[in-house]
Amino acid sequence: MITVYECGQGDSAFIQDLSLLVDLGEKQPNNLPNVSNIDLMISHSHDDHIFGIKLFNYNVNQLIVPAYLPECNTIISKLKNKNTYKCSNKLRLVCDGMLLYNGKVRILNPPVEPWNNWKKVEKVTDDQVNSFLIEIGLSREEIQNTLASLEYESEIPPIANYNRDLFVISMLKVIAYNYYSYQGNLSRAINSFVNDEANDLSIIFSYKADNNIIYLFTGDANKKQFERINLEDANALKCDVLKVPHHGSKNSLDQEIIGYMSPKIAIVSHNNRKFGNAKDSHPNQEILDLFENNKIPLFSTNDVLKEDKQNNTQKIVMAKYRGTIKGYDIAIV
Repeated sequence: MITVYECGQGDSAFIQDLSLLVDLGEKQPNNLPNVSNIDLMISHSHDDHIFGIKLFNYNVNQLIVPAYLPECNTIISKLKNKNTYKCSNKLRLVCDGMLLYNGKVRILNPPVEPWNNWKKVEKVTDDQVNSFLIEIGLSREEIQNTLASLEYESEIPPIANYNRDLFVISMLKVIAYNYYSYQGNLSRAINSFVNDEANDLSIIFSYKADNNIIYLFTGDANKKQFERINLEDANALKCDVLKVPHHGSKNSLDQEIIGYMSPKIAIVSHNNRKFGNAKDSHPNQEILDLFENNKIPLFSTNDVLKEDKQNNTQKIVMAKYRGTIKGYDIAIV
């Protein structure tokens, strides 16, 4: 049985067979698992996947995080600051190609070398990076040493195929690109890099239960992650039950990607939040239409509200669901 929790805008689910809690949501949900020992997976470092459930009543056997240094460090720091988890040698870093729980869980994202997917890297020359470093008063060596100290302080184990020098070079190109795009606003340039990459590096995994039902968990991943996965393995995203990515953002799914997945049902966790200057809240109307047009039943953790422009009010266009979804061994509580 899998339980999906209503936890505000955030995400949280418990896979009973594995004693695996996937993300902590935005707020403390009801009906938490009545067990003492769990594994904890944090798909990425955004607050709505970390700041909800308090873990005082659980013994965390292992913490599973993306095999990507900035994400590892940010996740651990946030968990420490919330006093929910003491970092120890229980940390497990995962990336594309890994199999967990005797092969029941297949990790599909993040990629082993994420910088290969940073398109902005191609647009920046070494001279521009050097000019950027001079402007901010730092050297590559200082940044590399800082990253090395973060690895040591956070007790992060070595990451397979992780090349710190190559990462630093690629990271600086992206931040330099952002810096000049934002007219020299360094804080915005760095925050943009961190926030964009957190979603891109979300853990995506498939779980094949003993009853052969396949569940696809997607974090806050965007279209390009699914396109990469499908290009490498056309069957990797096939599933029976889809946990809708990024609370139903139109930037995460389209007709082609739904075709890769071919889910029989889907579940979206959300609380009708708008992001940035967006006029439409999550789940976006395009996503609601996508599932309806493909005749895929969509189940929601909260009522889906959309603007009734004629009456200048909000109306419920999809009611929240509570209980077990028949035939799929999954429930929303």
